[in-house]
Amino acid sequence: MATEESIKQQYFINWDKELKTNEEEVDCNNALLTGLKNQNKDLYKLGCALTENYKSAGSMRSSQPNICSFLNEWLNNRKKINTDNGTNSKNNELWETYIENLWIQLEKDRDCYYWCMRSYPFSIKYSILRNSLYSYVNKKFRFQHILGKDVSNELLGTPSEYTDSYSANKSINIAYQTI
Repeated sequence: MATEESIKQQYFINWDKELKTNEEEVDCNNALLTGLKNQNKDLYKLGCALTENYKSAGSMRSSQPNICSFLNEWLNNRKKINTDNGTNSKNNELWETYIENLWIQLEKDRDCYYWCMRSYPFSIKYSILRNSLYSYVNKKFRFQHILGKDVSNELLGTPSEYTDSYSANKSINIAYQTI
């Protein structure tokens, strides 16, 4: 009896073969992928292979209960390869626009209605969170930079009039009295 790992590897090999058979000019008759065909041939071939693999895996789900997780893992591996582990921004954008939307379209297909939901590894979730935090921090720094220019342009008056300025640590102390 084969182990689950070897079964998974067999599926990966078969799904990769589907990708290899699409080496010649292929037309998978999917309206969602038509825009991708001229932009990135490799992702287009992957989209065509994913369509076939998703449908064939759907027919095997009763005999192989882990087929959905195998298919998700195969697609996540393909994403790492085709987006250079997330560093190729153009391919990342194409992946999100076409391949992830293709999966959603396949989920909604009446023949395979939601039999397999897309799952993402923690590293993808982390990279989304990291990018969000990065943009938030950049906005904060830009705001502080703009505010710093206004203060240095004496928008608040001359520092010696109203404050004790400590230029070494870039802080401003404002002294005031209450009655």
